[in-house]
Amino acid sequence: MKKIIQILLVVTVPVLQLSAQYQPADFTKLYALKGTWKMESKGSTTFEVWKVENDSLMSATSYKVSKRDTTWLEAIKLVFSNGKILYMPVTKDQNQQQPIAFTLVTISGNKYTFENKTHDFPQLITYDLQSKDRLLAAISGPTTNGPKTINYPFEKIPDQ
Repeated sequence: MKKIIQILLVVTVPVLQLSAQYQPADFTKLYALKGTWKMESKGSTTFEVWKVENDSLMSATSYKVSKRDTTWLEAIKLVFSNGKILYMPVTKDQNQQQPIAFTLVTISGNKYTFENKTHDFPQLITYDLQSKDRLLAAISGPTTNGPKTINYPFEKIPDQ
């Protein structure tokens, strides 16, 4: 009997974890992204501008400014629907300008991890709201040279 219970736990616990149901309160915590975030790098500044559209949708635009040139990078939608939270980027010159859905798989404090194991790279997207004005975004996944993680440390620009 113990063996049967152990087998059932091994089989059902991962299934329960995969079908995590999130609540509206989990989504509204992401409202902390609202505003303009910037990341300085060699010769350019990257911006991510977040808006709360309604109680189940947030949107963002990401762009890079280098000297006098501005380059659009991606549009992002965060969607809360049927107990799931989806991160859906449309990235410049990738996937025929179609969104790729990453599903929220874990919340740990103010760190949100989204996953899409069928995507080439990245397979994980993480947003870690380290403080009200510090955000560490990261993308990671497998590459031909092994696992790779790219960090994007952002600072929030105070509202004008």
